[in-house]
Amino acid sequence: MVAALRAADADVELACTNDDGDNELNVELNQLVDYQGVPVRFFQRYSPAGKQKITRAIREFAYSSSFRKWLNDSIDDYDVVHVHALFSFTSSYAMWLARRRNIAYIAHPIGSLEQWSIKQSRWRKRIFLGLIDRANLVSARFVHFTADSERQQALMVEANIRAVVIPLGLALPQLANTPEDTLRKEYELPQEARTILFLGRIHPKKGIELLFEALAKANVKDTYLLVAGSGSDVYLNHLASLAIDLKITDRVKFLGHVSGQQKRSLLQNSDIFALTSYSENFGIAVLEALAHGTPALVTEGVALSAQVKEHKLGAVCDANPNSICCALNELLNDKELSKLGRRGRLYVEQNHDWAALAEQLLATYHRALGLAEKAH
Repeated sequence: MVAALRAADADVELACTNDDGDNELNVELNQLVDYQGVPVRFFQRYSPAGKQKITRAIREFAYSSSFRKWLNDSIDDYDVVHVHALFSFTSSYAMWLARRRNIAYIAHPIGSLEQWSIKQSRWRKRIFLGLIDRANLVSARFVHFTADSERQQALMVEANIRAVVIPLGLALPQLANTPEDTLRKEYELPQEARTILFLGRIHPKKGIELLFEALAKANVKDTYLLVAGSGSDVYLNHLASLAIDLKITDRVKFLGHVSGQQKRSLLQNSDIFALTSYSENFGIAVLEALAHGTPALVTEGVALSAQVKEHKLGAVCDANPNSICCALNELLNDKELSKLGRRGRLYVEQNHDWAALAEQLLATYHRALGLAEKAH
């Protein structure tokens, strides 16, 4: 997003902590650095040691005294502040300070106001909303959603917001000229194997157990599930035990975190990309798969499911094993599966070009500044 905005001649910087889950990013702190081609300021997150639940919660809150000091000294240098996420110190404090200084800001909840998300740690989030983030949302010049389904669910939490829907973009990848049996050779699968790819954060929200149960029921021979991504050891062990119980251990391969050429190969050469989440405010991995020409199987809770259904880019099902199983059987027996893949790539090219979306964001920033001037 920052790269696209800068390409549109906007002077944009990114400020965040060095948060990386239980770890910290190995980056320079308290100064503007070039990070993956864009200017970023990293600040030290408060990081108490230990794996206890309360310790993890403190880390996730992302408190940073150096970020607070820098923002106090520098926020007036910026015309608009685009704040990503809720329920953490850096985002909530940035919105509160912008309110106090009468600086135009846009809130981007990134799914934290969806019904599934609100139900997680419900009381903590209710208290946090009541104390600060509800006022932050109501006072924002705009609240940015990436899909209309996310906007509708957020309005159930707080109706008095100015909503704008601007999806995420994607640089269209160049497809490699690879043999059809690339994945079968790479992962030692049978010659006739069909592959289903899950790629993303391995978390209970993603409904991976449902996908396991559906695979066990599916009436398609030589079908393998490739699970790419990282998660907690406890949850990964749970999934491994479930695969044993369902007698699909030999048909599920855990690949761990993937990136670079390995990730591109998986996205392009799998038969189906599956995201069976209970809730996704967008689903960028779905967009990546479509851009690589791979049809998508998604549940209704994935915001992009509306586009998958409308443009016939794969299959949409309910978040239960029987419905997912039916969708798997339907896609794997579809003789025109490759045509769905080509349609998906064209859809991404026509609807998720970052240059066009950056212009929408810039227009929103200008509208936010106009509202700020009226407030004076």
